[in-house]
Amino acid sequence: KILPHVISWSRLPERELYSQALDKIFSKHELGQQFKAALLIETNSAYSNSAETPFCKRYVVNKQNLINLLKKIVNQQSTAQPAICSPVFADQDDEVLHWSVRYYRTLYADELSGKKAFQYADKRYRKWHPLQNVRRSHKGQVFAGYLDHDYDISTALISIMLGDAQKLDSRFEHERFHLVFGYRDKKAEIRELVGKLLDIDADAVKELFSYINNNGVISTSPYVGLFGILGGDKDKVGIVRTHKFFRQYRAQIKSLWRRWLSSNNLANWKGENRPYIDRTRRFDLYFYNERKILDAIEEHLKSKGLVYFLEHDGFRTNRPVDQAELEQVIKATVQIEIRIENKSASA
Repeated sequence: KILPHVISWSRLPERELYSQALDKIFSKHELGQQFKAALLIETNSAYSNSAETPFCKRYVVNKQNLINLLKKIVNQQSTAQPAICSPVFADQDDEVLHWSVRYYRTLYADELSGKKAFQYADKRYRKWHPLQNVRRSHKGQVFAGYLDHDYDISTALISIMLGDAQKLDSRFEHERFHLVFGYRDKKAEIRELVGKLLDIDADAVKELFSYINNNGVISTSPYVGLFGILGGDKDKVGIVRTHKFFRQYRAQIKSLWRRWLSSNNLANWKGENRPYIDRTRRFDLYFYNERKILDAIEEHLKSKGLVYFLEHDGFRTNRPVDQAELEQVIKATVQIEIRIENKSASA
């Protein structure tokens, strides 16, 4: 319970954490508090719940103690295996990542090999598992040799929103949302053009569209996610705010969210004809529809006798999947047309 959180926090230079949140993870018992003292270092020893200047206690991860703990667990669990020489690491972060991968492969060896099924926790229509939080660059190492085939729903949010809105509304106009359809159908070309326009890498472009598709605020404030995605460059934020493509695309996304919520009778109304895009309802609606598709995917994978791991809008398997067949299964089951993308092939 503790280690996935601490491994995740170790990526950050500092982390604000409420005492209540820490107690939920470490517990108030003596052993839990010993782990907390060993794995976290306080960088300030106070907090404030003042409306004007609220702040939590801040912490950094004691990376050396985390490394020692991971190594100890891995070595205890791997006594039957030949000893493996540890490589030389560039820095502590590299060493944390190495031992995190070894730790997860040791902890979930039976699940990865198919001897046991992965156990998920349900939360807001989604299935959660600690392996979903492994850093993207190292997920391939965790699953290597077990679940090497990596798939997801292409442009999941957009595809599900458009598919369900079209299913529910016979008056749905394709032309009104032509830029959103364009992104769904030609995302690689559009992402490449945006990357060149803003001089940002592919991961940042993907984050940018995810931010816009979720109605993120366009602001130069350092407390808003967009600022970090664009490397703290105010001029690039200005391009996203004023460029014709972004202005029209953002307007279509907002209109599509309103239309989809209204079609599902979930809109809060401000005035006579303008539904308000409530954040909680918005995400619940998306997660609900995503889960219906994931359940259809899981039933299909079970029927094929595959070992699999579910990741929100994607999944990994031990053998290749017939993508066209799975797309037809989803269409027949959920009445939403989506495309299954083979990420391992593109990688």
